[in-house]
Amino acid sequence: MWFLGRDMASLLRVVILLSIACWNVDASYELAARFEWKQVDFDYPNETVRAEAIKNGEFIPRNNVPLGVERWRNKLFVTIPRWKIGTAATLTYIDLNTQEKSPKLRPYPNWDAHKIQENNGVAKITSVFRLHVDVCDRLWLLDTGLNGILDKKEQLYDPKIQVYDLNTDRLVREYTLPKDVIRDNSFFANIIADVNKNDCEGAFAYVADLESNALIVYDMQHGDSYRITHHFFNFDPLSGDYNVGGVNFQWTDGVFGLALSPLQKDGFRTLYFHPLSTTHEFAVSTRIIRNKTIASNSYHEYKVLGSRGPNTQSLGSSIDEATGVLLYTLLHRNGIGCWNINNPEYSADTNAVLASNNETMIYPNDLKVDKNGILWVLTDKLSFFIFKELNYNEVNFRIFDVPVKDIVKGTVCDENRVVAREKYLEEPVEFQEGQINRPRWQNRPLSPAAPLGKIPLERQTPLFRGHYFSSHPWMWFRGRDMASLLRVVILLSIACWNVDASYELAARFEWKQVDFDYPNETVRAEAVKNGEFIPRNNAPLGVERWRNKLFVTIPRLKIGTAATLAYIDLNTQEKSPKLKPYPNWDAHTIRENNGVAKITSVYRLHVDVCDRLWLLDTGINGILDKNEKLYDPKIQVYDLNTDRLVREYTLPKDVIRDNSLFVNVIADVNRNDCEGAFAYVADLGSNALIVCDMQHGDSYRITHHFFNFDPLSGDYNIGGDNFQWPSGIFGLALSPLQKDGFRTLYFHPMSSTHEFAVSTRIIRNKTIASNSYHEYKVLGSRGPNAQSLGSSIDEATGVLLYTLHNKNAIGCWNIYNPEYSADTNAVLARNDETMNFPTDLKVDKNGILWVLTDKLRLFGLNKLNYNEVNFRIFDVPVKDIVKGTVCDETRVVAEAKYLDQPVEFQQGQINRPPWQNRPLSPAAPWEKIPLERQTPLFRGHFLPSHPWVRQWM
Repeated sequence: MWFLGRDMASLLRVVILLSIACWNVDASYELAARFEWKQVDFDYPNETVRAEAIKNGEFIPRNNVPLGVERWRNKLFVTIPRWKIGTAATLTYIDLNTQEKSPKLRPYPNWDAHKIQENNGVAKITSVFRLHVDVCDRLWLLDTGLNGILDKKEQLYDPKIQVYDLNTDRLVREYTLPKDVIRDNSFFANIIADVNKNDCEGAFAYVADLESNALIVYDMQHGDSYRITHHFFNFDPLSGDYNVGGVNFQWTDGVFGLALSPLQKDGFRTLYFHPLSTTHEFAVSTRIIRNKTIASNSYHEYKVLGSRGPNTQSLGSSIDEATGVLLYTLLHRNGIGCWNINNPEYSADTNAVLASNNETMIYPNDLKVDKNGILWVLTDKLSFFIFKELNYNEVNFRIFDVPVKDIVKGTVCDENRVVAREKYLEEPVEFQEGQINRPRWQNRPLSPAAPLGKIPLERQTPLFRGHYFSSHPWMWFRGRDMASLLRVVILLSIACWNVDASYELAARFEWKQVDFDYPNETVRAEAVKNGEFIPRNNAPLGVERWRNKLFVTIPRLKIGTAATLAYIDLNTQEKSPKLKPYPNWDAHTIRENNGVAKITSVYRLHVDVCDRLWLLDTGINGILDKNEKLYDPKIQVYDLNTDRLVREYTLPKDVIRDNSLFVNVIADVNRNDCEGAFAYVADLGSNALIVCDMQHGDSYRITHHFFNFDPLSGDYNIGGDNFQWPSGIFGLALSPLQKDGFRTLYFHPMSSTHEFAVSTRIIRNKTIASNSYHEYKVLGSRGPNAQSLGSSIDEATGVLLYTLHNKNAIGCWNIYNPEYSADTNAVLARNDETMNFPTDLKVDKNGILWVLTDKLRLFGLNKLNYNEVNFRIFDVPVKDIVKGTVCDETRVVAEAKYLDQPVEFQQGQINRPPWQNRPLSPAAPWEKIPLERQTPLFRGHFLPSHPWVRQWM
């Protein structure tokens, strides 16, 4: 117990701290609609013209949905993207002098700009989503050029930026985006202009490409543009599931919300941004993104501010410069939220929900703060329009307005409250490396929290020195006794408790450089001479064991790989044995097979219960240098008893994408039905799972959000080398066969700290595999820096083992355990020298764990030192390495014995054996656990057993 020997006052401080840290007050501001419509209509010259437009299909009222809003003086601009044909005008305005509640929209700048038929089939303005008015009285828009996005989908011209002088209503600048910044799936839904009042011509515009996850920067003065990519522009796989107004849907939309801070001392601003499908906010200085040379090559200049909390996905955002309040829509909550950029912390506690209404604010699509500090919000029930149908007998579209100061008053965003907190700060927080020069109220790092060590002691409350938190009007524990407080503290201590084993693995095999078992030295010398074998270009990557053969793969990452599939005779006593090609040399020699090897490049392997070896041959030679595709990827199956190829299946074109990279395969086989096998192939490049039905010679492609990488987990530091990889689905492991005849597939992307699962009942059904979103479950997170490559299950103990390449370690979790978290996972072995970059592991049929480490990153950079050991293979019994950890089966069973009855199934859950009777979710439904299993310490929460817990009860 970390608090043993401390007094009750210390415990009291901790409990108070925890109460306050969870405290936040949201305003209950009830917005009143300034304008509202059941259906929007337009201000035609007369009824005859309107009737003619309806007759010829130029105007189909039900196909017009307002989306974007912006205000300039007495004009309130409203956009109506051409979702479907029949949109009368895509850019309109309302005269704010009107007294009408449902005014007709006036086309801007005039009707002629919007009529497709009268402009040779091309409107001057086709489809606009969002707008921006700059300090030079100019209106900026991005015209997608796309007519009928949801039906006709006709690209009339390439996307273009248009700038209008609002004083004259004249188009003063038009710039068509060049081909090199556009992708096939580009979708431009937002634009913001970065303009200095003293230099109107030196403007920049930033355009969000939410589909191809990029930011387009337009340099107006030089007529140039370029494309920026960054991990933070991508969606969060855990935040793409929506339920808005009772409509459930999934979106993978990337960078969307854009907001600019006031001009700073260094002459630049901060761009605050977020993808639609995320709960995080990010920031970067415009000093970075306005520099074409470094914009995409300054990874760490882009900062994670923090998370707003669960279900806080947001579309548009806007900053009120007078107060520093960043306002944003809250799609999931049918509301709007805020954070003050003066605040050194970004979290759920420092953000507030200002207004929310599940009737009048369904789908808040856009908001803007005008120059007078008035917030304008547009809601449009877009989810109904796209996925269901609008009811045109009720109000569907609303525009609200409210002064920012009024709606944030008394909340955590109130500038008076923020300034009151800031007055204790005697000196600016020191800058982080590369941080921009900011005014005093912004002197803080672009990170989730300020470095508390720089906050003066007097600012830290005496309650708990070293931690900064808000004041609170009352203490929630008043009237409770010390025993209650003690129980909470014990709970918190145990919840954070985990024991990792310090198991020191000894290498069974190791090499400075791998070599191959050539027939003789003459043949080897000839292979080296003609470039068939370049020793330094051979790096082992995958491992698998069958009887006395230990298979090792050597992908053709570079030319000069002698053989991509080899094995070691486990009867050898050599520490650095030469690798023997499998099944023979002929299968790997490209020159003797008319330039095509029978096996070209293999990453990982799987041995099934029918004594067959499964592999996925990518068909690519020299992926890091020559990058020569010899043939389409294919699955090969070898009979290990005869070493003969018994099945070969080439993946069809329809399951392959240009960026596909197949790095893992696992076979789902029943010993009683060897021919009825399925194979699952991970495509980490295009984020998909390929399912191959071997019996019927069929295959299909499955996509799911959970196959994508986590934008916050793509930054690595291994052996002092920093790099970024946005790699998707990678690790695959199958549970034992279950009562319903299926298994659970456990999987994870490489760049993620989460584990996921799905029943093979789902993925083996071609009809529902990609259309059963909620059948794919989030088990939980392993904790920070716990990205993983390969994984494997020991069926005898239920232990799921996995590599931890960011920690140079291996970890575990027991699938018997109803909880998946950092506390129920353990690091079993770790060594920054001998385990540098563990790339693969497998548990064989005897319960022996095999681990291969290969310093792969250094290999790719040509930085390996061949005077030292670079490649190692370790072996250890699973029972030995997990003994005493949270993965130990005896410990898990001991905790499970308190469960009198199986936890009830969730809807759609597979039929599992008793030890697996739990939902595929981050935690079991605790309300189903018998009361006697719940410790008296904290009813309703399951705690791991601990030898000294009971004495504190």
